[in-house]
This record gives sequence, C-alpha cells and structure tokens, in this order.
Amino acid sequence: MKEMSSTIQTVERSKVYQIPATEIAQRKKFVAECQAQARNIKQELMNHDLLNDRVTKRPPTNNSNQSQDSKKKSIYSQNNADFIDGEFKQQEQIFKEQEQDLEGLGHTVKRLGSIGVAINQELNHHSKLIDEMDQEVERTQGRLRSTMAKVHKLLEESSDNTKIRIIIFLIIVMVVLLFLVIYT
Repeated sequence: MKEMSSTIQTVERSKVYQIPATEIAQRKKFVAECQAQARNIKQELMNHDLLNDRVTKRPPTNNSNQSQDSKKKSIYSQNNADFIDGEFKQQEQIFKEQEQDLEGLGHTVKRLGSIGVAINQELNHHSKLIDEMDQEVERTQGRLRSTMAKVHKLLEESSDNTKIRIIIFLIIVMVVLLFLVIYT
C-alpha cells in the first residue's frame, strides 16, 4: 500500500508523465479503499479474539443429581453451551475465510505494488529517452540553421544557374540528412 501511494505521489508531482488528474484521483481512491478494507478486516480479527477470550472463560456446567428445576437449568445451560460452541465454530470458520481473504488481498496489494514500481521505472526510462531525443533534435536543428545560413549566403553571391544547382544539391543533402536522422 505504501509503495502504491508513493508511486502515485511521484507521478502526481512530476510534470513529465502527463497523467490526467482524474486518473490520479481514481488511483488514490482505490488505494484508500484497500487501506480501509484492510483496517476493517484487522478490526474484525481483533473483535474475534475478544470473543474467543470471553467464550473460553465461561463457567463449567454442573451435571450432578439435582432437583427437577436444577435439571432443567442444567439442560438449558448445556443447550446454551452447545449453542455457544456452535457459534464459536461458526465464527472460527468465518475467521478462517477472512484470513484467506486477507491473504489474497495481501498478495494482490503486493502485486499492485510491484506493478506500480515497474510502471515508475518504465516511466523514468521513457522520460530519459525523450530527453535524449530532444537533445538530438536541438543539435540537428542547430546544424540545419547553420547550413541554411551558409546556403543563403552562397545564394546571394551566386548567379541564377548556380543558384538552381546549389538548391538542387542542398535538397539532396537535406534528404540524405533527414534519412540519416530518422534511421539512426
């Protein structure tokens, strides 16, 4: 849960990822719901432990020969004890099911945490690639500006036929450069 919250906060603070605020809000809501569910399960487990302590401390029943009223009370006490035992077994079964659900939820949260970490690493990697590509584009634009300035200077100094030849030559050079930039 902590890793997921950390990843969401990292993405939220960073301007690089450009994830919509609605998507971030949905993910925050999901993590909050998972945390609330985990707290509820923990509280139920603690309540179950308190109930177990109360049930195990009940007074022993007395089955000796007594009067008719005593026998009825004894039967009722036995029925109550049987009922409490049945409820106790039922609660144990519910407890086991909740433990299994909690383990499943724990595995899901761990998987989501590892997915969040992987997404974060992937986003950082892509951010670096984009930065490198931006630098390459800036260098290429600088070279292109320099070349265009030289061409402009050359065109000003040349005759019309020479200008046409230079333009054709430069177009060919530009196509070759464009080809090299795209495929390298």
